[in-house]
Amino acid sequence: MALAKRILKIFGAVVLILGLGISVLIFWINHLDCSRYTPQLSGLLAKYSSWEAKKFEGCQVHVGLVPSFVAQRVQLQQRDAKSPMEQVAFEHAEVSMRLLPLIFRQQFVIEKARMNGALLGMRITEPTEEVSPRSVDTLLKLLSSTYVQDAEIRDVKLVYRGEDPDKPFIARIDAMSLKAKSETDPLLITSDGAVMDWPYTLKGEAGSLSLFADKKTDYPIEAKLSLAEQELQAKGKFDLRAAKESIDITLAGPGLQAFSAFSERDLSRVPAYKAQLHLRHLGPEQIFEFSRMSLTLGRSHAYGEARLSLDRPRPYLSAQLGASLIRAEDVLSFLPPAPSKKEEKKAEEAKKNDPVFSREKISAEMLKLFDASVKVAVADYTGTAAGQLIDGAKLEATLKNGRLELKPARISMAGGAIEGSFLLDGQKEPLHIASEIKVKNLDLERLFAPFVTRVPLFDLKPSEFIKGRIAGQIDLKTSGQSPHQLASHLDGKINLGIQEGQVMATVVEAFGFDLTEAVSSWFADNPMTELECAITSFEAKNGRLQSQAFLIGTGDTNIVGKGFVDLGAEDMDFVLQAYPKDFSIGAIRAPIYIKGPFRDINLNLGKSFWGKGAAAVALGALVAPLAAVIPLIELGQEKEGRCAQYMGRISSIEKASQKKL
Repeated sequence: MALAKRILKIFGAVVLILGLGISVLIFWINHLDCSRYTPQLSGLLAKYSSWEAKKFEGCQVHVGLVPSFVAQRVQLQQRDAKSPMEQVAFEHAEVSMRLLPLIFRQQFVIEKARMNGALLGMRITEPTEEVSPRSVDTLLKLLSSTYVQDAEIRDVKLVYRGEDPDKPFIARIDAMSLKAKSETDPLLITSDGAVMDWPYTLKGEAGSLSLFADKKTDYPIEAKLSLAEQELQAKGKFDLRAAKESIDITLAGPGLQAFSAFSERDLSRVPAYKAQLHLRHLGPEQIFEFSRMSLTLGRSHAYGEARLSLDRPRPYLSAQLGASLIRAEDVLSFLPPAPSKKEEKKAEEAKKNDPVFSREKISAEMLKLFDASVKVAVADYTGTAAGQLIDGAKLEATLKNGRLELKPARISMAGGAIEGSFLLDGQKEPLHIASEIKVKNLDLERLFAPFVTRVPLFDLKPSEFIKGRIAGQIDLKTSGQSPHQLASHLDGKINLGIQEGQVMATVVEAFGFDLTEAVSSWFADNPMTELECAITSFEAKNGRLQSQAFLIGTGDTNIVGKGFVDLGAEDMDFVLQAYPKDFSIGAIRAPIYIKGPFRDINLNLGKSFWGKGAAAVALGALVAPLAAVIPLIELGQEKEGRCAQYMGRISSIEKASQKKL
């Protein structure tokens, strides 16, 4: 009995001493000013991390059932140049957490967290080693056991220094709070502040801690961000362990004028917009699926779906995109305004001595960054310039290892269409380009109207000069490492014809210089004469386009041409000779020469390149090449045209003219 009492006394003494020791330790810790030990703390920080403590003041620790830590005026500097976080500084920070859940459930319950007057500095760095799955699992395990009941930060500034350190990206958080009443209640998030000079507000809601810890249930997140009159809404579910997400995103705004200063571009013309999509991320495979995509920009509307796979040597994009209406004014609103006529004239004057085709090397490296298979269909395209010309388009584009192919491709334009294929092969140097194009029934008036307001030399509107429908085929290929080389190596054929047309009678007579009829035509208010057939055929070899056939046939006159256009030398030499069928008094038949460098083409009169009687022979010599072009034109017209009928009369015209001469 006495032994038991003695043991109890000893045990009681030990417990008392231990209790007193712990009490003294707690009392000492609670009254400790840890700022006095800044050198020691800085040394430990430097020893076990890459951070350096520049300032560490006002440190207090409270130990109890709700331990807390308070620090004032702290400044930490990163010594590792590869770290994206550059510095951390704050005027006041405090954290308090519950002790019992940590002891009995290994759960971190942060009862209160505060931070004021903070500065977070970040910078652009090269990517370091990849984050291992084990590190991700460790982080998720820590997050699943951490419950934030009440957190608040105020007056926090984030500075990100990108490629231009003198122009950092700055965000300011005036206030931000995270609150959850219990482990089963959702986490509420609110924030307001500014990004650069644009005010923002953020409201969001996330799932509870218990839901986050549940491995069988996806974690929900919903947020709404307003920034400079733009609104971003996101709602979805995340499986962080499997790295899978499913989220609906909506972005809308009245325009982008507020961002003009930051982008250093005029965005005031960008109209109101709304973009929507559903995003799915399939974790380990690194596959992103974009469905229910919809974009309204002004009056333009586009839609589609896409899939991006990053689990290949090169990223692979597959997409099906469509548009019910594309308005040129909406799409081009992101580009600088078109220069004025005065500015255009000044720019042309500055380029007067420059080559037309640049000698700078074209890089095809962009084509090798990813592979793609994309289908595009545009039902209606409208606007000024090209918008007046193009009605719609449908094409399939395939990009593989630097080889881009558009096949098939169809552009509905000018009441007709352009169909064919296009190949840009950048797999190895030099670039290779090939195209096979069928021109089908294009209305000349619509074709020229957006771009040509007046016809040179005659000072006429295009519609006053010539009307009709053009068709034919263009097959070209080339190779090179610069625009000039591509132009210099051009090979192939161009065969085009015009039917169902009219040409200005005065112009026809002016070509033949039939002075009597030309004057009478002027007094007849510039009438149009029927254009029975117009055909041109060029063969390209090493950048030189040599005419094979050129004929404009009307009821009164045949205008025949010959010459070449040299893209490599950037000059041309072409001559047009009128051959009137009627030999009226005053017919001079002087040719018109069109020649000179591209930057300074001259038109002048000269002596006829045909002698007496030679005109008819030359006209007859055109029959074979013209006849070869006709099937291509008929194909484009999709019916028998008048050129075939016209060629049937060429032989009789030749014989009759020989007799007259």
